[in-house]
Amino acid sequence: MGRKILLLIGASAVVTGGVGAMAGCENLDTPARPDAGSNATASCILPSDPVVPCGSQYVLGDPGADLAGAGQMRSWAKMDPATNKALEFTISMPLDAVQTLNQATVDSSYWVEVPQPIKAQTVLQSFRVDYLSQGHPPAGVYNTRHLDFHIFIMSKEQALAISCQPQADKTFPPEGMLPAGWALFDPPLNCVPVHGMPAVNRLAPEFNGVQFVTAVGLTFYKSTFASWEPKLATQAMLERRPEFTFDLALMKGDPQSTMPRGLYPTKMVVTYDQPHGAYLFAIKDFQQWPPP
Repeated sequence: MGRKILLLIGASAVVTGGVGAMAGCENLDTPARPDAGSNATASCILPSDPVVPCGSQYVLGDPGADLAGAGQMRSWAKMDPATNKALEFTISMPLDAVQTLNQATVDSSYWVEVPQPIKAQTVLQSFRVDYLSQGHPPAGVYNTRHLDFHIFIMSKEQALAISCQPQADKTFPPEGMLPAGWALFDPPLNCVPVHGMPAVNRLAPEFNGVQFVTAVGLTFYKSTFASWEPKLATQAMLERRPEFTFDLALMKGDPQSTMPRGLYPTKMVVTYDQPHGAYLFAIKDFQQWPPP
């Protein structure tokens, strides 16, 4: 909020060479990676990405975003093998990358590919991770270094077009759309480029005397909902805490809302994968909105 973000777009390298076998996976000389958006699946775990799963129920996103030269984020969709319905969207982040970011003094931003089945079957359209070296306003609440995870219901191109210039459409959403306890910021903090108009939960612990470790924000733009914004202190990640859970609020709306109808995620569960030294961010528990 009022902060400048350096935008970096990661690129994924083509991986060749031998791969180790895994239970249920074929040991191949050259791993077959699916194209982004295809229904192909990884043949086996890649040597450079041991945390990435394989099997017919997974569809990988590509490319991975390089995190400050300390490893790549990967993404995949978990599908129901019986119905081919999308169940989860997961991102992996190496702990080494968190350690490197935590020492950085410059803010940075990383886009992660959302696999096509997630885009096609749910409202989730793009995903970005921001590292904030000094946090952001409001002062005394979020001004500690942390990661912001932007779960957009708009495309990457639409998010990048959020300019917050004077002529931009910064109309507030309809009264009653925000869940109970949530409030938008007043000017001049009421619009952040490439983010939207932030809203916070005044009932959350960090607004009631508790030190911020995890939190969830919301963003809006052009009078409608734009994204969820889970926040996670990097120091807590470096402590290798086993799990963090974020509840993703659903808007209060009606059939005339400008929000798209569809499946909305209601949770993001973060777990530490000790054997692979990585955090996994699973966005899941999709629900129909508006309710039937």
